[in-house]
Amino acid sequence: MDIKLTIEAPDLASAINRLAESLENQSIPTSVSSTEESAKPEPTTKTKKEDKPKKSSSKNKKEDKPKSQYSLDTVTTKTREFIQADKENRQLLKSFLDEKGVSKVSELPEEHYDEYMKFVEENLS
Repeated sequence: MDIKLTIEAPDLASAINRLAESLENQSIPTSVSSTEESAKPEPTTKTKKEDKPKKSSSKNKKEDKPKSQYSLDTVTTKTREFIQADKENRQLLKSFLDEKGVSKVSELPEEHYDEYMKFVEENLS
């Protein structure tokens, strides 16, 4: 049984060629000598008792802040609706974002989403 496989991927071929060209000037070992194999350290396993307790990171501090009931998707969808509803809403949005110290809705910290959605609802009506 003969299997014939043809792959047409011109971008892949050019990427491989560029990689080969960049590696031409570098010395890369093609085999491992027996002395190098014996010099490798033995893998060790740690038990849970050996692990040091982790210090609280800034991530944990962020988790303490109240999360919004809105997702970024919901906020951006509502923003699109808000901007399309009235020409003046774009300027209102810019003013709100300036007050929060950001230039885009996607840069708005999550803890401000509830306030932002309230602002949009009040100005959308």
